[in-house]
Amino acid sequence: MRTSLLLILAACLSAPQSPQDKSVPGELEQLKGVWSLVSGARDGKPIADEAAKHMKLVFIDDMLTIAGKEPAEDFKIKLKPDKKPCEIDLESKEKSRLGLYRVDGDSLKIALGESGDARPTQLTPEPNSKATFLTLKRSHPRLVKDNVIKSPENPAVNLEFDKAFKYAGSVSFILYGVAHAEQHFFVDLDKDNRVKRLYWVQFEGFLPNNKHTYKYKVTKTANIGGLDFVADASFRNAKSTGRKNSDSARARAFLESKGYRMQSDEVISQRLVHLMGEEKRDELMIIYMEDLAGNGLKAADFNRNGKAAEQWPEMSKQLLERAVKGIKISRE
Repeated sequence: MRTSLLLILAACLSAPQSPQDKSVPGELEQLKGVWSLVSGARDGKPIADEAAKHMKLVFIDDMLTIAGKEPAEDFKIKLKPDKKPCEIDLESKEKSRLGLYRVDGDSLKIALGESGDARPTQLTPEPNSKATFLTLKRSHPRLVKDNVIKSPENPAVNLEFDKAFKYAGSVSFILYGVAHAEQHFFVDLDKDNRVKRLYWVQFEGFLPNNKHTYKYKVTKTANIGGLDFVADASFRNAKSTGRKNSDSARARAFLESKGYRMQSDEVISQRLVHLMGEEKRDELMIIYMEDLAGNGLKAADFNRNGKAAEQWPEMSKQLLERAVKGIKISRE
């Protein structure tokens, strides 16, 4: 029985794996990331090239977002790696779909029945089938080692952070249903393991189901490693994260889930944004943040009538210098 089960799992994930990768969590890890359509068929007909180039599947934990020219659809997924072929179930508030899948490194095949229809019986297009058959390739993942983020695309650079900072991990999510965001964090801790300073790095791009572009008011710029960044500084109380599902709220929640908290809620931050492409639908955002606890100040002190208002121009200038000093960027 054990030998049979291992053979079935090997059919789903043919690349070499460690034992833990043969569990459902391991399979979810194999699927994690952004997948672009190579070819596909629906209702027995090939998916048109125009539609194919816009289609992306984004797997994050046990959630799948299918994005194309139509509004994005979000599904909770359930994997059954003990089946042959491996099975995948998709569930949303409006519909459920039954399917099959096979992932082989950076290649993925999926067959999905329409809502209410039976599960497809194979991964290749069937005559007269209403099912959807997809062959996809993974966007190359970013790797982190020795305080260096190696990004193979959007943009293709290495981001190296000062050794005083410790890598705290990464998280990905769909932001407001219109963009895919991938966050990485580097923290500098005090003797009580509280965060004095941090770098928050965010790779973000709009999904193909919209025509949004990134727009920033440019008052100051910085060049790091040949990349131009829009630069702006701010002060705030960190509890004021805005919308519940904002990227800042998610960043705070992720860090707290890892046991990292700022020394206080009073912070100053330097944001650096590099926009990519003529359409400006992708961005690299780096936020450098410092806690104000050591200065005996609050964010409100920098308001127009605050006791430290006159200090802000010089403080923001020095903040930008410190932010840039801790980063080295080299092109791939």
